[in-house]
Amino acid sequence: MEAARLYARRATLVPEARAGAKLLFRASLLAAGTSREGAFLADAMDRDATFASARIRRGEVRLATDARAALEDFEAVLALPPSDVGAPREADLVALTRKAATAAVRANRTDAAPARGVLLAHAGRPDARLDLAALHRKAGAREPLADLLVGLWPRLSGDARRPPAQASRAGGGSASKNTAQAGQAPPARAPAA
Repeated sequence: MEAARLYARRATLVPEARAGAKLLFRASLLAAGTSREGAFLADAMDRDATFASARIRRGEVRLATDARAALEDFEAVLALPPSDVGAPREADLVALTRKAATAAVRANRTDAAPARGVLLAHAGRPDARLDLAALHRKAGAREPLADLLVGLWPRLSGDARRPPAQASRAGGGSASKNTAQAGQAPPARAPAA
């Protein structure tokens, strides 16, 4: 903990905002799991609000207690232009988007479009398409889910093959109505005699 305090003291001596924020972020890493971690992260954000590493970690820490604030942190990082030095790399976008999606669901904000938008941008990757399908399911976005499942369906197995309207079956919907909503043809009916 003493090393964390030394990093924080050193940060006060550095005039450049990003360099000071990096030192405070290092202090927060050394204080991980303690009550001081949040304070160091807050100080880092005060120095440089666009410092993505500190904002991501603050979102992770806030996720358990304040999902809405965590979502704001994740969305702010996702909104950084790719030219920003601290912007997440291509490989990190899907993981960050998953965190944003988790925060959106916990905050009861399934309408949060940034998480779905980034996953949609990376829809060429199978894991991103599965995450996007899960988000569409949670948001109740049946049409986009059905469109996505058209291409994914042959490659899915198990619970992932659950039709988009599966949840409404428990609510008493008819099978033909639910399969039509899922983008499938309803079962053929026998002609009346």
